[in-house]
Amino acid sequence: MSQEARGLDAGKRLAERLVGAGDARSASIVAAIATEERAHVAVGVIWFTRLCQALSLDPPSSFRAWLAALGPELLKGPFNHEERQMVGLRREWYDVTAWPEELQQQVVKPALAAAARGKGLPVAAAADACGDLNSTSLSGTDAGAAVSAAIPAVPKDSQQLEQLRRRLWQMLEIEGVVAVT
Repeated sequence: MSQEARGLDAGKRLAERLVGAGDARSASIVAAIATEERAHVAVGVIWFTRLCQALSLDPPSSFRAWLAALGPELLKGPFNHEERQMVGLRREWYDVTAWPEELQQQVVKPALAAAARGKGLPVAAAADACGDLNSTSLSGTDAGAAVSAAIPAVPKDSQQLEQLRRRLWQMLEIEGVVAVT
């Protein structure tokens, strides 16, 4: 969902650049892809929300934690907030500037520092990526622990997994009935 949302962010700008470079054909292809990404993100938001509800998790908090842990590079804009909002992806899910300061301290800064280190960059590069981060507060050993602590627990026992499987099948059956009518 977050990768598709990047298509919403970049699609229009890229299409405009291609038109400016005289490549109208490629611009129309990029514009069509960006339009298709709307449906992908919208479905992703709906399914992620339903899955979180089935697991009794808060969708925005869960998305933020997973995003910070699995794709910290996606925490950096520019974002097309209008496109994202139009398909149901609310700003407080993905935009670091809309997150509580405490969450930024616990999750975002360590995640960005870990991403910078993973690319072989100094920790200061994480500060540059997010603007006003205080790079001295970022500790490599604390980064993984902080992100792991913020990720909601995934059910591991067979009863919880079976219950989740049933709920997802019920959702699919409802979706099938709605799609037919």
